[in-house]
Amino acid sequence: MNLRLIQKVLVESADLVALAVCRRNQPKSDTITRRELYSLYDHGWLNYHIRRGNIVGQKAGPAKNSPIFYSRLQVEALRKAESFEANFK
Repeated sequence: MNLRLIQKVLVESADLVALAVCRRNQPKSDTITRRELYSLYDHGWLNYHIRRGNIVGQKAGPAKNSPIFYSRLQVEALRKAESFEANFK
């Protein structure tokens, strides 16, 4: 394993820790709608992981048209996990 890869993994892990701290201090700051997700990430990638259950949303209320919110931390963790997996192969 090369030193630059270890450094990259540690820096990206620190980013996830920062998101987790923000989530703990302000839980609302971690929630994001599907529309916002689509503006930040690739549509195909999101649809694939939502279908597979890797990204799970929670309805905001009991109504049929209540928005579904996703965790920014969960999405970023999945994205970084894929990146790490690609680097370690």
